[in-house]
Amino acid sequence: MFCPFCESIEGELLEFHHIDEDPSNTVFENLLAVCSNCHTKIGAGLIPKEVVENTKLELSKNDSYLVRDKYRFDNFKIMENRVGIISKGMTLEDVYKVLPQSQVLKTISYGENDNIDLYDSYKIFDFNGEHLLTIEGRPNQGLNAQIELILIISSKFKTDNNIGLGSYFGFVRSKEITGNYFPDIDFIGFKVDYLNAICCIYKSQLTGCEWYDHIENKIIPDKIFNLARIDSIAIHWD
Repeated sequence: MFCPFCESIEGELLEFHHIDEDPSNTVFENLLAVCSNCHTKIGAGLIPKEVVENTKLELSKNDSYLVRDKYRFDNFKIMENRVGIISKGMTLEDVYKVLPQSQVLKTISYGENDNIDLYDSYKIFDFNGEHLLTIEGRPNQGLNAQIELILIISSKFKTDNNIGLGSYFGFVRSKEITGNYFPDIDFIGFKVDYLNAICCIYKSQLTGCEWYDHIENKIIPDKIFNLARIDSIAIHWD
């Protein structure tokens, strides 16, 4: 596979440009594989949009162009109703329309009732094999299931406020509105409402920290170490 503008042969390094400039529109008809240099030129207007559209049209006439070997992620934004190229309302089947099968690994997750609550769980990888996300669909709906859970695996994903895995708790509180604090066996969790995200900190980071009020049976956020790091982020879409 080659870049259609400079014809550099570096298939493993190609990125997808969104032709309509909407990163949430991830249908294949809206994607054009280009090298990083030409991708930058498109963004700067050095390659006009009309040229991009015509190039896509010409390439689409060639069946071999539809064989996609690798997808290089270039969107690592965590936003309301979207994580990278995954947007709310997408189905598991939609993921296969965007990503090569080699970058999606299906596993089975079980709910509270084994062999009844079955969830299709998919690990999403970058072009180089790096595990980026794990997504789950609604139970018992197969590939038609809408995505309802995204586990952030890579620290590359950030909010507009630069919040992601490994961020300090104090920094998160200074940038985001947090609430719904709760304890679990190995960690404490809290919610970032506008993202519908649950962030967790392992209790092993909180040794010597009196973060729990045993009289009122609640977590005291002000007592949590500011330098405790976020260990996991899970985003839930209803």
